Amino acid sequence: LFRPSERPARAGLVFMHGSGSVGPRPLGYARRFAAQGYIAAVPVYTDAAADDGARRLPIMQAWRDCAEDAVNWLITQGAPSERIALTGYSLGS
Repeated sequence: LFRPSERPARAGLVFMHGSGSVGPRPLGYARRFAAQGYIAAVPVYTDAAADDGARRLPIMQAWRDCAEDAVNWLITQGAPSERIALTGYSLGS
C-alpha cells in the first residue's frame, strides 16, 4: 500500500500483478501514483495453478475476488469510491 502525502486521497488505484507475483515494476508504479495524490494498492495473490496460459473459472474468480476486496478496502481507507481504478498486467489484467 502506498499512501499520498496529501489528505484526502484524490483517487485510488489497484494494480493487479501477473501470475509471476509482484516485482519491482508494479511497486514503482504504485509509488509514483501515490506521489501524485492517489492511494495505491498492489495486492499480492498467487495461485497453485500451472502457468499454462489458461486458468479454470474458480481460479479466475478468486483473482477477481482479490481485486474486488482491494477496491473495497481502498474505500475504507479513504479513497473516493467513484474514483478508483483497477489495472494490471498479464493475468492481473
